[in-house]
Amino acid sequence: MKVVTFLNYKGGISKTTLTRTFATKMAMDYGKKVLCLDLDENCGLTASFGLVKDKGLCDMFYLLVDSEADPNELISNTDVSGVDIIRANRKLSQANKMMADDVTGDQAGQLREQLKKVENDYDYVVIDCPAAETIAVRSAIVASKEVIVPCDANQDCIDAVQRVKATVAEMKKYNPRVAIRGVLMSRVQNNSVWRECLDYDFGPEAPKFQTYIRESVDVKKSGFARMSIHEFNRNCVAARDYDNFIAEYLGLPFPHPEAPYVNQ
Repeated sequence: MKVVTFLNYKGGISKTTLTRTFATKMAMDYGKKVLCLDLDENCGLTASFGLVKDKGLCDMFYLLVDSEADPNELISNTDVSGVDIIRANRKLSQANKMMADDVTGDQAGQLREQLKKVENDYDYVVIDCPAAETIAVRSAIVASKEVIVPCDANQDCIDAVQRVKATVAEMKKYNPRVAIRGVLMSRVQNNSVWRECLDYDFGPEAPKFQTYIRESVDVKKSGFARMSIHEFNRNCVAARDYDNFIAEYLGLPFPHPEAPYVNQ
């Protein structure tokens, strides 16, 4: 079972769209069994599956703070075959308040230990993180093998990638094998600002994926419709780019070789 965290400390960059697309594509196109963890109190990933529970503490809260909790009792099925989720709601913020100010000792590894209880049930665990440097986010990094960082053409976003790099480096003392798999440029437009951004070098600790996700109004529309981008319009440029991203991630040929980044 591979644990993959999706993280940037800058919001509004289609991170949750990326997380959901990764999960659904892995399940629907590649036959993988995927468990989603919604670590964001804004519960965007949970809402995208229509599963928000407004009252009471959410399932993700118990996974984070109760070492005796059984993950199997916290898992909800989604409407996508092969994709399950441990849900969030706005009360998830209480989990961070109950955890220590610093991730140390048992807290650093608690989420990792909890996920061992389901490691034979899933091929992937994907974690959708908030755009904040919380203790729960640090625990997610410790539990992960890879971190994928979406980024757009914004200096604040580029700076946030550097902060993610620093956090991952710090968490290596608890998990030496965790690494940033890559930076995925998203919401790309054909202008001079973006051309300059696409050439930006984040350093060897954060290589960029060859694929980038082009801007498409269908991404926002699919979010309002509570649908994946492929359910909404699988022929839009963003959907084709996500196809290429998953193929690149898996080391497979690009299914859409006409994309502008393929032969660069």
